[in-house]
Order: sequence, then C-alpha cells, then structure tokens
Amino acid sequence: MRTPAFLASIAAAFALPAQARPADPVQLDFRAAAEFSEENAGLAVLVYVGAELVFEEYQNGHAADRGQHIFSGTKSFAPVVALIAQDEGLLELDEKVCETITEWRGDELREQITVRQLLNFTSGLKNNDSTLHRPSAKDVYGMSIDCKCAAEPGKRFRYGSNHLMVFGEFMKRKLAASKPKRGEQPEDFVAYLEARVLDEDFQPSEEPSQEVILRTPDGDETRLVLSGVEGRPGLYRGTYQPERPGRYVSLVESETGGERVRTEFDVLLPSRENADPSPDPVLMERLASLTGGVATSAASLEVIEDAFPPDQERREPVSSQLEDAWDRWATLILALMLLGSEWLLRKRMELI
Repeated sequence: MRTPAFLASIAAAFALPAQARPADPVQLDFRAAAEFSEENAGLAVLVYVGAELVFEEYQNGHAADRGQHIFSGTKSFAPVVALIAQDEGLLELDEKVCETITEWRGDELREQITVRQLLNFTSGLKNNDSTLHRPSAKDVYGMSIDCKCAAEPGKRFRYGSNHLMVFGEFMKRKLAASKPKRGEQPEDFVAYLEARVLDEDFQPSEEPSQEVILRTPDGDETRLVLSGVEGRPGLYRGTYQPERPGRYVSLVESETGGERVRTEFDVLLPSRENADPSPDPVLMERLASLTGGVATSAASLEVIEDAFPPDQERREPVSSQLEDAWDRWATLILALMLLGSEWLLRKRMELI
C-alpha cells in the first residue's frame, strides 16, 4: 500500500468579525495553535488554505509517515467501499442482505435489512459492542451475523460496530462469488479497501517480494523477505519460527523510514493436552486390565471382532430395582468435588 498514513489532527475555528479577518491567512498565529496541541497530547496541526498547505507540524513523537489508530474513524471507509463496489457491479445499495447472508433468511426482521441500512446504522440490529470489542472476541463477523434485531429495519438509528461487521462479511462473500465471472478479486473488505481506495493507482502491489520487519516480545528486530504468490498481486508469504511466546509486531517501512503497514499477533504455547494428543499405549493397557476390557490399535481391530463372535448371543442379568442416586445430597457434593478437582488438576498440569 503506497498511500501516506492517516493522521489525527486538531482543527480550530475562530469566529472573527468580517472587518477583523486578516487578508493573508498565514498571518494567523499557527505557532500558538501548535504549542497548544503539543501541550495537550496532540498529534499534529495542519492548516490548508484551499489546496495549499500553509502550516504543518507534528508533536509528541508523531510524523507524517507514521500510522495512527483512528478507531471509529474507520467507519467512514465503508460507504466509500460500498459506492465503488456498486459502480463495479458487485452490489446494489438497496438489495436485501439476506440474499448473500443466507443465515438471515426466514427471520422476519433481518431478512428485510438492506445494504443501505447497514451503512447508515438503521438496520435495527442490537448493539453488541461490549461483546465485539472484548480482547477474547475472535469471529466478530460471525458474532455480528448472529445478532438479532431490536427494532424494525429502517425505522431507527442505532450506533454500533455490528452493522459494518455484517457489511464486511457481506463484501467477503460478494467478492468470493464474483471471482469466476470477473477474474481475480481481493479476498475481503480490507483487501478491497486497500486495492480500490488506499492505493495510489488502485491496484495491489506487483513487486516480486516484500521486506517485513518482525519485532519480538524482547524488542529485537528481524528482517524477513516475503515472496509474492504467483498470479495473486499483493499477496506475499513467508515462514518464521518464533523462539518464545508473547506479542510480536510485523511492519513494512515507508520510503522515509516510518511505518506503512503494521500488525500485531500473539504466539501461544500449546497446552500439554494438545501438544501430543496421541493415546498412551501403556496407560490404555492399564485401564483395560482394570476394567476387564481390551486395549488395541486401529491396525489390530480383529481382536475386537474375535471378542464378539457373530453367531453368539450373551446376556447379563440386570436388576429391576431402580435407585435414583441423584436425589441424594452426597451424590451432588461428590460430583461437585470431582468437577472442582478436575479443574484444578487441568490448571496445574497445563491441560485444556
């Protein structure tokens, strides 16, 4: 992506009498505004007169080529993407979302929702931001699709992230369905945004390789060269073997040394239960001997077949007297103790 990073800035408006307004805007004390911004944890002050940049200053460690998290400012990208997608014939603003998000078919309210209503936050979906923004939230698209309506679509504005999360999954499916007809397409909303909006020439990079800086949890940096995937412009792959768990940062530098693209990910150690899920033959033999059973492998299933001859029938007497153990307090207490013991052992032995 070759576009300059998005920056947050402070804008100040001065209401001056018409006769007191200076003829030359540069005469205004932009330096005072910049000092105020810096003292109040500001990031930047940029002043334009028409198309001309007449003042520019960055504060508190920020720079023109350094990316800045703009949080809900990203919501403004969705309508731009939708209009470009409509222009390219991928969607219509007033089409029903359930034609693509088929899970909504049969739901009296959700099957009425249109793309336009998702974009202007009148879809009627409940606000589930408290769930979506949890660090443990993984499939935010799926969680948003599962969200029910709290109001009739098109009747009420309700701010929230789930409208655009649904639109993200909607775009992902639209792009996947259009590939056979239109050739290679970006895979999801973010890739489409980068290719159609953020890139200078509206095309993914066709460079054969891409250098990435990988920063370890200790702060050490390693440079990796990713190889481009043939026939997939903008898609690069590579491998890296982490030496320890923790938070890793990967980034692509801009031409001036700033961060052009950045992402973070966590490396976790597998639990002991998942590290080697294969059964322990010795333990299986012990269990079989204690229970009167037989332990065998998939390659020796004939042992089980021999234990159950096809022409023989065996019956065991069963008592007709019923005793409900669950009606006893002792059984309940014993069950709770067993469950609690299992939980403690799993924690201590690093099991799931």
